[in-house]
Amino acid sequence: MSAMAACIGTSSSASRRPGIAAATGPVLVSPARKRTPCPPTLWAEADTGRIVAMPPPGGMDLDLATCSPWVDELGRFQVVGRLSGTPANSSRGSVGLARISYPDGEILDFIETEAVPTSRPCWLPGPLPRVLYVAGDGGLYRRLFDGARSKWPASDRDEIDNAGRSGQKRLDWRSPFPPGDVAMVLDFTWLRDARFGDILILVIKARMGPEPSDPVGDQLCWARLAETEDAVIDSGPISGLQDATSGRSLRAPSVGRTEDGGLFLAYLSTDRPAAGGWELHAVRLSFEGSGRARIVAGTDVRLAERCSTYLPPALAAGGECLWACQPTDADLGRLVLVALPRDHRGWLRLAGDHGIEPRRSSPRGDRLLPGRIIESGRSSTCRN
Repeated sequence: MSAMAACIGTSSSASRRPGIAAATGPVLVSPARKRTPCPPTLWAEADTGRIVAMPPPGGMDLDLATCSPWVDELGRFQVVGRLSGTPANSSRGSVGLARISYPDGEILDFIETEAVPTSRPCWLPGPLPRVLYVAGDGGLYRRLFDGARSKWPASDRDEIDNAGRSGQKRLDWRSPFPPGDVAMVLDFTWLRDARFGDILILVIKARMGPEPSDPVGDQLCWARLAETEDAVIDSGPISGLQDATSGRSLRAPSVGRTEDGGLFLAYLSTDRPAAGGWELHAVRLSFEGSGRARIVAGTDVRLAERCSTYLPPALAAGGECLWACQPTDADLGRLVLVALPRDHRGWLRLAGDHGIEPRRSSPRGDRLLPGRIIESGRSSTCRN
């Protein structure tokens, strides 16, 4: 444990057994706010839309955090994200990767690292505290939090150690795609589906073709990891999206299931990244027999405009809606639930604009309907 970890109060109660699978956890919906003292972070419960305030861990700023797919034996979720600021009882600022219990904000692990997250981590499959994340150098990093390893079953410890999966590792990129330079990863999500295996959906910045003179731009692609989780061994572009996304900045990919058992890909896109103006898109996604991803023609739908990249499209309301954040003059902007397009086949066959016009309502902790706006900047949205 580092001196800084001790300084911010990493808890001895971090020694807990591996997690227990649980329903969808809460979604972080408040951006980083550099204030003194640090305000709480706001989380939306995916099943009810209720907003919960979590106290600032160690008096520091938490952002780019995601919730575990399991709970510990105390019934608490865990979140992993970027923790920064000056902790209590210290005069030195710090930034690193932290594991924190939800909703009480107890710090379980804190690792100071030069490979600081620049997008939200994804939890690796299994009940152990392991995540994959993107750092500022464009690399993918795997991190195992081992503060609780003394309580892990011996078989889990042996498997992790024998496979060399402990600590932190920058993944090698062994795939021939993209051509030329090694890809710079900007953002990603993890698709977990037994039909296709574990697949990453990434936004990368790379050359758009095989020639050195080809322009560099953002691309949506898929990737598979080695069984040892130490390298990308296969990857490729998501076929059918090139025309719709060429020359545009892309961020925040998210994958969910449609009511007919298919998959959809949601992402943010803009041709004016400096001015914001990010659009929320969704498109049906399928996989060829070779395992390569492609979109279903004619299903690309623009759902909302003026979105923020801080909040990736997040599933809510049983998979029927997506959370989106629209910047306003208020501190946190406003959160909107946007309904996914539906017809008797499970998806609109024609592309178009299908965002729901939001209606204002008093912020309450009850279930949110599609299109309801939460005025997150008001303290009345925080319910403990």
